[in-house]
Amino acid sequence: MKRLKRAEGAVAEINVTPFVDVLLVLVVVLLVASPILERQIKIDLPKEQLKERSVKADRRLIVTLDDKGRTYLGRKRLKEEELFNQVGLWLAEHPGDRVNLRASRKVRYEQVTHLMARLKQAGAERVGLLVEEE
Repeated sequence: MKRLKRAEGAVAEINVTPFVDVLLVLVVVLLVASPILERQIKIDLPKEQLKERSVKADRRLIVTLDDKGRTYLGRKRLKEEELFNQVGLWLAEHPGDRVNLRASRKVRYEQVTHLMARLKQAGAERVGLLVEEE
């Protein structure tokens, strides 16, 4: 039987550079895609002309009320009690932050005011209404 000679000085190492490159691309894709994913709940927002933007992109809590009166926290559909519990927990970690409310123009005004009042009871000191810019 013939034995193969091993090459002297050959080092078996894994080149991690391509792996790191792929991971960095994935991180960038997730950072770019995350704001887009929040807006996947299709609702017909009221349109207004705004002079300045006052909503900061970081640490936003968005509550959505769709055409059928269903409530969402971010993209997750929750029953009202669950929603207010989650909002209360979030506000305990981020005191003084604003809760942003996206409500379809097709829901009744009474539903929006009810939701705003309940958000205040959950601990929201400031509730902002989100609209679509013209």
